[in-house]
Amino acid sequence: MTQSTTSAPATSGRWGSFGLPGQRGATPSDTIDAACRTLGLSGVRSRWEEFASQALREHASYADFLADLLESECEDRDARCKVRR
Repeated sequence: MTQSTTSAPATSGRWGSFGLPGQRGATPSDTIDAACRTLGLSGVRSRWEEFASQALREHASYADFLADLLESECEDRDARCKVRR
């Protein structure tokens, strides 16, 4: 049996590092807020806690939670585009 010489990528903290140097917060909420600001996800930023609470109540999977949240972001963007037109 041979061991791999490549190591796993280093992460900073429980939530890992995803290209937000200096923006990571002390809590997951702070990190989500910083990431949403960087990525321009205003809908996700404003509603993720609501969707997370609903997912917990309904025992939804992570995939269902994420799908619902991203679908909401797409709908918000479509609505804003229509208003601008």
